[in-house]
Amino acid sequence: MSRAWIYIPLTQLTERHPYEITDLSERNGDIWLTLKDHDEPREIRTLLLPRSYHDCFKALWQLNRAWDGEEAPLTIQNYGQRPSGVHVFVISGSRFTAFLV
Repeated sequence: MSRAWIYIPLTQLTERHPYEITDLSERNGDIWLTLKDHDEPREIRTLLLPRSYHDCFKALWQLNRAWDGEEAPLTIQNYGQRPSGVHVFVISGSRFTAFLV
């Protein structure tokens, strides 16, 4: 029996609520993120869009794991939409954030 999961588009994630990124998988050129939310018992899956971010995200995923190990958490937060219509998402990990600052 497979684990129950639900699909939620990135833009529909609760604003300013951190979701832990627990896995990354690639299928047909798309990157699927598996998210964990302590308020939701099922896994959440979402697509990372647009594709122009895929290489940067994969490098971030590998860097975070190299520094912090396989269990290193990354979180993603939806910060809503700017007046220009652009959605803002922040992906962070403890050492990655320190590296950027």
